[in-house]
Amino acid sequence: MSEPHTHHRTKLQIFWAKYGGTGFIISVVLHGTLLLAALGWVVNEYIINPPVEMQAPPPAQENKAVKQIDFTIATQQQKQRSSAAPVNVQRITVDNASSLALPETPNLTSMGGNPFDVGQGGGLNMQGGGGRVVTGPVVRITPFGLRNMQGAAFRGNLYDLKQTPQNKLIEPRANFVTVVKAFFDSGWSQNTLRRFYQAPTPLYNTQFYIPWMNAIEAPKAFNAEQQIAPSMWLALYEARVSPPSSGRYRFIGAADDLVAVRFNKKFALEAYWGGTISSEFSPSGYMEYPSIKDRIPGFPKGFVCGEWLTLDQNQAYEMQVLLGERPGGQYWGYLFVEKEGDNTKKTGKGDPILTIFRVRQGITDESKDARGWSAPFVSDKEAPVWKVFSSGR
Repeated sequence: MSEPHTHHRTKLQIFWAKYGGTGFIISVVLHGTLLLAALGWVVNEYIINPPVEMQAPPPAQENKAVKQIDFTIATQQQKQRSSAAPVNVQRITVDNASSLALPETPNLTSMGGNPFDVGQGGGLNMQGGGGRVVTGPVVRITPFGLRNMQGAAFRGNLYDLKQTPQNKLIEPRANFVTVVKAFFDSGWSQNTLRRFYQAPTPLYNTQFYIPWMNAIEAPKAFNAEQQIAPSMWLALYEARVSPPSSGRYRFIGAADDLVAVRFNKKFALEAYWGGTISSEFSPSGYMEYPSIKDRIPGFPKGFVCGEWLTLDQNQAYEMQVLLGERPGGQYWGYLFVEKEGDNTKKTGKGDPILTIFRVRQGITDESKDARGWSAPFVSDKEAPVWKVFSSGR
């Protein structure tokens, strides 16, 4: 019985010796351990916690407040650039800068740190005290006024007689003369104009000297060229004023189509192309311009002169100025003032040199219009300036 047992042990010993014995067992255990570890990693990485696709990091959060400010500034600059191309460039020249500091005649709006920069683009030369010349940015002023002005000036609103306040066309179209006459008969009440569309942006004006130009310039000036076609419009300006000295005055004017004045609740002037509208007004005379008489058939007798008014320099008077265009095309209008007893000078062609009615010195048009209808006027140094106390409603 012992031999088979001995033989069996001999084969086991041979196998053990052939495959490494203890080393073989250690190798099997080691590889088994590594295999289990590998299986565990695969399960953890691909089954329990699957890999996430690579993504670009999120963009940095923009500062919305800063971006909104930048957008507002850019938009405002675009508006300024779009509105800074008026038909006429007006240059300001003042002999005594202290005159601009009067409470009744305040400085123009100060923007950008320059006290004479009204923010409309353009060029400016002003004569300071003691002969010192102050140079600043060019000031471009539309003849219909500025959108922003500190202190007192004529406040103006533009009305479109072709549409309602809700932008609905009026059919049949309102008659220009009928509307203007109703306005005159109402005592120049704005209530008669409230049934028409009003431009949302008022303007502030210091004089009324408008050379020949495209009638669209009025809606443009009031920032309403997209809403108001250049025909059948009225621009109404209001303020309280005092004359530079006591005496008798009269207003003189002409327009294509209308310039009219109501002063101290009295009809002081109506100059309408080719005729008259109100039965309340009667001219006190006509001012002839020989050099342009044949070119303005609407006023064959000359510019219309209003009635004489006795005024006190220490009293403030309500004043309204109405400008109007009927068919469209072109518009021009002049408003002068004459004091009784003053010597009216004339040009070499016999044209009278009148004083532009103004409430601020230095704002005058220096260019001739396309038709050569620009009426001559007294220079800034010689022209008296009326005081203005308020800007109407």
